[in-house]
Amino acid sequence: RKYPCGDTDPAKDKKLAVFNQRDTSPVDAHPDGASPFGIMDMAGNVWEWVADWYCNKYNKRDTIDPKGAINGDTRVLRGVSWYYSYSDDLRGAFRDFNPPENRNNNIGFRVSEDL
Repeated sequence: RKYPCGDTDPAKDKKLAVFNQRDTSPVDAHPDGASPFGIMDMAGNVWEWVADWYCNKYNKRDTIDPKGAINGDTRVLRGVSWYYSYSDDLRGAFRDFNPPENRNNNIGFRVSEDL
């Protein structure tokens, strides 16, 4: 899948993701954009902090859930936020980074657990 909701570009169907808007939307406002597991807003709405420290390069052998650096100054953000205007960046593979102390209304988090 190119996007969490499938292979359809959210720029061609605004029901799939929250981006290029003026603010966030309720998490359940775009049910057509849910992942196959029913998870909403994996792309768009707010950037999501992940546990990985940011690094420029991953080990190419790590094809599933590659881990970043052991430590660092910045953490990885995924999912792009409501203010972003580029749909290509709504891909699940797109990532950015910020210092963990950074706070903004376009950054959030999702509580999850490895199974």
